[in-house]
Amino acid sequence: MQSSVRKEDLYQLIYVNNKNEKLVYKQSILNLDELEQVNKDILINGNPSYFFVEDNLNHLFWSDGEYQFLLISYMSLDDLVKIANSVA
Repeated sequence: MQSSVRKEDLYQLIYVNNKNEKLVYKQSILNLDELEQVNKDILINGNPSYFFVEDNLNHLFWSDGEYQFLLISYMSLDDLVKIANSVA
């Protein structure tokens, strides 16, 4: 089963297989200027990152110059930074 939502700045696709396992894909424009609280003072392995809260979820976004990374969780900023520093 598959469903999708397309809006001006969002595309979402939800796929559920025959085992009822769900995959959610979201694509949207990341406009940090529109977010109320963006913390830009965090470094992930020496690379600048952006922390913000959207829909009551914590988001940590960064790039190492080759790849872009995004963690989304209810976990604390400190925990997200620890995870980010372990993968980047």
